[in-house]
Parts: sequence; C-alpha cells; structure tokens
Amino acid sequence: MVYFKQSIHETNAREDQPTHDLAAAAPAAPERPKPRTTRSVVGFFVIAAIGAAGLTALGVAPRAERQAELATTARAVADARRLVTVASPTREGAAYELRLPASTAPLQATVLHARTDGYIKTLRADIGDRVKAGQVLAEIESRETDAELDEARATLAKNRADLELATLRLNRVKTMYEQQAASRGEYDDLVAQHNAATAAVGVGEAVVTRLETEQSFQKVVAPFDGIVTQRNVEVGSLVSSGSAAGVTPLFRIEQNDVLKVYVDAPQSAAPSVAVGQSVQVEVREFPGRRFEGKVVRTAGSVDPTSRTLRTEIHLPNLDGALLAGVYGQVHLGVRDPRNPVRIPAAALVVDAAGPQVVTVAADNTARRHPVTLGRDFGRDLEVTGGLNGDERLVVNPRDDLRDGDVVDVR
Repeated sequence: MVYFKQSIHETNAREDQPTHDLAAAAPAAPERPKPRTTRSVVGFFVIAAIGAAGLTALGVAPRAERQAELATTARAVADARRLVTVASPTREGAAYELRLPASTAPLQATVLHARTDGYIKTLRADIGDRVKAGQVLAEIESRETDAELDEARATLAKNRADLELATLRLNRVKTMYEQQAASRGEYDDLVAQHNAATAAVGVGEAVVTRLETEQSFQKVVAPFDGIVTQRNVEVGSLVSSGSAAGVTPLFRIEQNDVLKVYVDAPQSAAPSVAVGQSVQVEVREFPGRRFEGKVVRTAGSVDPTSRTLRTEIHLPNLDGALLAGVYGQVHLGVRDPRNPVRIPAAALVVDAAGPQVVTVAADNTARRHPVTLGRDFGRDLEVTGGLNGDERLVVNPRDDLRDGDVVDVR
C-alpha cells in the first residue's frame, strides 16, 4: 500500500511539471512502464469473491443434499403407508375340528379274587397271556372243601336210602290201611317218616350242590376274552376267599380288542356331539397315524361344575397296537350354530381401544372397527361380532395408519 501511495504521488508530480521541462528531456531515454496497480486490485477482489463463493457452496451443498434425502424418505414413508395388503374373512368357522385330551381304557377290566380258601396248586396263565372266556387260569387246592363234599355226598346217599325204605313201608301200610288191616295212626306215622326222609334228601342235595360249587371255585377261570395284566400269586401261595381290604387279588384281566376313550366336550360343542359320530384319535407314539372310532354314548347332561359333556368313544384295536392307559388327543368334528367369521391373526390390532381390525372401503379409505373375539386357532381368529364377512381387511396394518387415509391396495 505504501508503494501504491508513492506511485500516485509521483504520478501527480509529473503531471504538475511544465511542458518545457518535458520537452527538454532527452528524447532517446526509454519510456518507463506504468505500474499495474488497478489490475492487482481487481484480481484480489476476484479471488476473494471466488473463495467466498466456494465456502458458501461447501456449506450449502450438504444441507441441500440432506434436505433432498429427507424429502425422498418422507415420500417413501408416505408411499409405504398408503400401500396395504388385504384379505377377506371366511365362514369356515362353522364346522371345525375340536381337539380334546383323553386317555384310553380297556373295554372291560376286572380283578379276580379267590372264592375259596386254600393253596395255589397250579398256575396256567401269566402276565401278557391272552386268554379266552372260561379258560382256567389257576387251581386252588382246598382239602377241607373236598372232605366236606365227600361227607355231604355220603350223607345224601344215606338220606336217599332212608327215603327209599320209608317209601316201601308207606306203600305196604297204605295197602293194609285200605284193606282195613292197619290202623290210621300207624299209617300217619309212616307218612310223616316218609316226608322227613324226603326233606333230608333235599337238604343233602343242597349241601352237595353248595360244596360242589365251592369246589368249582378252586378253578379260577377267565370271565371274558382278554389279556392278563397282573398276577399277584405264586404256586403254593395261601389265598383267602373274598375281596375285603387286605385280601390279595389273584389276577387282573383287561379286554383291549376294543378300547374306551372318555372325553369331556365343552358346552359350546355339546349340541354337535351325537351317538354314532365318527372321531379320530391321535397318539404321540404313532406319528402320522390316526385311529378311527365312534361315539357310543354321552352323559346326556352337562356337568354344572366343569360345563362339559361326558362322552364315551369306542376305538377298535384288533391288532393290539394301542395300549390301554395311554394319553392321546381326540379330533372331534363339531359345528358352531352361530356360523362365526374367521380372520387372519395378522389382521388383528390390539391397543388401548381393544381388539380392532382395519378395513378398506370402496373408496380405498381405511377405517378401524372394533371386534369381538372368539376362539384362537393360531394363524386364524374367530370373530363373533363386529364384522359382516364381506369386508376387506388390512393385513399387518401400520401403527400410523389412521381413519380416512387413502391407501393403495396390493
């Protein structure tokens, strides 16, 4: 700047000199170049302007880029909010399959006790043996019963002999009495003796029959076809008759060619359960296989405590694949008379206002509708109120979707 001011003064000084001085100057002297002061000033300001513009561009460009990204994101969010997938409710819930826990049981099962006192003489059946009705399972040796039976038979033979003698005497005296060769008193005595002998024979026969029946109890027989599931005695074991507390049973037999299955159907399904209805039983140990059975009887009354209907199912088991006492699940087909609506579980919205669904109207506007839920089937839900069945339901609706928003249906 000092140089700039000095140049200006020198220039002014030269302008103030007289003309004759200039003329007196040597003409051969070279002309001095003019200082480039103006060009430098202009260049400086240009460079400063370019730097300022660059700094401004460095600050404005990222902000503009961020604003563009925000606008693009906002448009994408708005577009995503407007794009929805819809599904229609169905009426398939009227007929459905009810799965109930159950356990199998033998069609018949009994525990066999001894009917006479004695020792186990022989065993003819063991655990796991299949037996027929009337088959001997064990024999009990009871010498007291045998001796009593022998005595009763001997007494019966004596009584029969006495009766035969009394009959001969009565017939002989009766003939004499008719010919008036015997007195009335003698005839009456013989009649009484004959009657007593007849009664004694009857008593003896009854005793023999009782003892023979008791002796038949020495043979323990199967009451029905089945399988022996328990044997609690050995050869030589002392057994006592009766089934009082503390008396050990001999055998347990179960009939498992047909199994019973008891289930408790809920009150909502009770009207649909009918005798003769086919059912399927699934057991975990047989994956992929279902056993067919039928309802044979129901309690005919709902239990007021559990609100369930006791139902008995018979399950054929001719091959013996199923065992009694196993846990399974019964697939019982029932029909709901209310004919409810089913919706996808993904269409349900639960918030502070309760369960709702978002529907799409004819003008593609979204509306929220409260619904009343029934049973939960996992992927589907039963709706018992709030829908007509012809709505378009938004699947997985966004939280920011509000009533009146216009949507694009996929």
